[in-house]
Formats: sequence, structure tokens, C-alpha cells
Amino acid sequence: MNILFKRSTITYMQQIKNNNVKKVGKRIKERRKSLGLSINGAAMKYGGISAATWCRIEKGLFCDIDFSKLIAISKALEITVDVLLKDIDFDYTILED
Repeated sequence: MNILFKRSTITYMQQIKNNNVKKVGKRIKERRKSLGLSINGAAMKYGGISAATWCRIEKGLFCDIDFSKLIAISKALEITVDVLLKDIDFDYTILED
């Protein structure tokens, strides 16, 4: 049985302040460490994100990330996306499939 659905993805997120991306990465790293997970362990806990991508996200080196990756990260860290993005103001474009 095939189930088709339409989803909206955030295809571009640009920081308004230079440190926004680093704040999100720092929150992810702190939460991962508080759970006692290595980057590899966190990446394996919820598939779809490689350890290399996870590392770049934690270091604040990403400027383009889709919402599905943020959801995957939040699930692996057992928190909600709004905790990751609290007080972060991004400029973004939403494209519909």
C-alpha cells in the first residue's frame, strides 16, 4: 500500500544574527552530551542524519537545513523542535511540493 502525502519543507534558512546558527548547534550538543550520547550514537539512534552532518550542525557550520532534519534531531534528543529554536529568529522561505 502506497501512501502519498504533500509536505512543506523549509529549504532555506538564513540567520539574521551571526550567532543564531551557533546557538542551535550549541543547544543540540549540550542536550546530546546530557543524554550521554556520542555523535555516532546520536546519529544511529534516529536514522537519516550522518555523523558528519550531525557534527557540522553542532559546530554551526550549516546554513541550509530542512525541517525533517530538525525533527530527526529533536526525536533523537527526546525534545521538541521548539526547544531547539526557542528565541531564534530565522528568515526562511517555504516551498510547497
